[in-house]
Amino acid sequence: MLAAAWGSSLLVENRIYVGDEDGDINIFNPSAEQHEPSSGFNRLNPVYSTPIVANNVLGTC
Repeated sequence: MLAAAWGSSLLVENRIYVGDEDGDINIFNPSAEQHEPSSGFNRLNPVYSTPIVANNVLGTC
């Protein structure tokens, strides 16, 4: 992560989701040895809140 993260992390089904100011949602595997994101995607807008899950859909504000 190369940008500030303003919201808290979210733990869902053994994955940690963290959004940042660049709009990236980084997905971490808490059991992995490395502390690099295992995957992620970009929302094209900054993420200033904690990601949420509702009805099996990941959302941010």
